[in-house]
Amino acid sequence: MTGSGGQSAIISAEFSDDTKVTSAELFYRPANVINWSSESILNGTADIALPINSSENIFYYIIIDDAAGNGPVGDPSIDGSQYYIITVSNDTDGDSDDDPDGNNDDGSDNGDDTNQTYTRFAFVELPKPKISCSECPKIAAMVDELYDSGDYPFYYVTLPEENTQGAARIEEYNVWGYPTIYIDGGFDLIVGSSVEKSMIGNRIRSSVARLHTNLSVVVTAERKENSSQITLRVLISNHESYLYSGRLRVYLTEIVSTTGTGNTPTRFSLIDFLIDEEIQVPANDNTSQTQIEDISEFDVENLMIFAVVFNEETHIGYSQPPDKNQFNAHYVDAVDATTVVKDGNLPPEVGIQTPAAKYVYRFGKQIRKSFSGNTILLGRITLVAYASDDSKIEKVEFYVDGTLMKTVTDEPYEWLWHQFVIGKKTIIVKAFDDEGKTASATIDVFVCMKWPSLFSRTV
Repeated sequence: MTGSGGQSAIISAEFSDDTKVTSAELFYRPANVINWSSESILNGTADIALPINSSENIFYYIIIDDAAGNGPVGDPSIDGSQYYIITVSNDTDGDSDDDPDGNNDDGSDNGDDTNQTYTRFAFVELPKPKISCSECPKIAAMVDELYDSGDYPFYYVTLPEENTQGAARIEEYNVWGYPTIYIDGGFDLIVGSSVEKSMIGNRIRSSVARLHTNLSVVVTAERKENSSQITLRVLISNHESYLYSGRLRVYLTEIVSTTGTGNTPTRFSLIDFLIDEEIQVPANDNTSQTQIEDISEFDVENLMIFAVVFNEETHIGYSQPPDKNQFNAHYVDAVDATTVVKDGNLPPEVGIQTPAAKYVYRFGKQIRKSFSGNTILLGRITLVAYASDDSKIEKVEFYVDGTLMKTVTDEPYEWLWHQFVIGKKTIIVKAFDDEGKTASATIDVFVCMKWPSLFSRTV
């Protein structure tokens, strides 16, 4: 369900009983408020006023009982451990979005009023190596398509090895090879590229359905007006009757990575951990953290924040199944995400489609995988780039070793490279959107382009 600030959201409920429903209460609260408010919904409908100048989502659930006291019965829960969400938008407030990219905390798609619920979301981590990985783009694209579909209850981040924190996280997992998908802190993992997208989706759903601690987390990020600072708030609620111990990690990521390698744009790439510390939450209680973060060095419209709670219990996992590359797995109990600016202008997405990393090309034709792991070009080749933007691509530039070689303003974004050149070269493709934001993709190649007579062939 969606609504605009300053308006009312009408909640409708249908219920019946073999005697008579005598009590029906609607419980609701803004996402950043701890205590629930309530009002009767016994007549079947109730109105919730959505605050003006606020885009804070509203959580709600309903409890009913009958004259015989056979209840209470709740939808989707009787204690608020699960809830439905009213996604609140406000045209005058673009600084916060607690429900990014169409995925609601209850698992329902943002434009769908079917009120499908999940007990929790899964959390996926994708290690990304420094060197080119020929099969990683395929897996990254599958995960991204599953995420964008809104049909699978999960969030994901990319762990770039060139980033200090990303490299440390990769080391914790004792990664054996690429690509590898880590689900819920190592509860499950998928190694290699010989998988179908549906299999990845099913493994994510299986992790969501596993037994877990009844815990919830809500993260918000509010940008101060005319400031480069944000107020970060994390609320963790323990719905169990015992003390909870674990670790809170808050991932700061780029929604669209502005620098990358190979042919697939990187999304939700880790920049830093805003919080990485052990936590304890009392039984049937909550704990919260608030801190100010300076984000002046980043594009505020391109930031997404993930709050993830890992259980303190250690499990043994193997990054080379069934029993090699051992690591300590701490399973995820709760995850939430927020953008800093709602519906901001994102930088373009760009990738190099031809040549593909670690392949050999002869006169532009892909011959085979390279035995050396290098990308090898023999003779002229048409370089092909992929570029897209949430508004419009203004132009795409092709560079070789830092020298601008070609500017293309319309699709297809390609350039015929045909010159006398031998040796290692770096190809950079840079995309510009209509608001001046840029992104680039890079690939190192070994080239042998001599005079055509040296590559004579029969046609």
